[in-house]
Amino acid sequence: MASWKLVLFDDRVKAHYIPESLYKDIVDELYTRYLRKPFVEYDKDQAIFDVGGMVMQDEEWLSWITPPKDLMVTMRVTHFQYAYDELLQLEEREVNGQKYYKLHGWLHCIVLTPAQRAFLLREWGIQAQLIKEKSLLANLEFERRMAEINKDRQVIIHQPRVDIPKGKD
Repeated sequence: MASWKLVLFDDRVKAHYIPESLYKDIVDELYTRYLRKPFVEYDKDQAIFDVGGMVMQDEEWLSWITPPKDLMVTMRVTHFQYAYDELLQLEEREVNGQKYYKLHGWLHCIVLTPAQRAFLLREWGIQAQLIKEKSLLANLEFERRMAEINKDRQVIIHQPRVDIPKGKD
């Protein structure tokens, strides 16, 4: 059995990837705040982090496995900078004496223990410059492709997504 759950609520609460150790407390806390119970739960060992927006099918994907080697966090290279900046700024939360963090994507969030956040900060920090360069190249290629499409007066404007609505978490 996976030690993480993907918990889906209605449209008022974002989907949550929750480690088993925090599952009951987080779901109870969300019910207390929003009077919403999950309507679907899945055992998961991978979280896809997404900030929305347009994509290239051949865009590079990145993955890291959080300690204790139980959740693979995967994202497109162009979403790394947003995720890294958010990870640096996350506020510590607490439920029933357990500390945790929430990394918010477009329609979901990933709940992290302090050890998992520290691991990702270390790993992402080591790789940040190289990934930023890859992201810049991917964005330039995307712009080139958009210009090619637009040359015949089909107007498609690319605006990198940087504003993720926090919404209900």
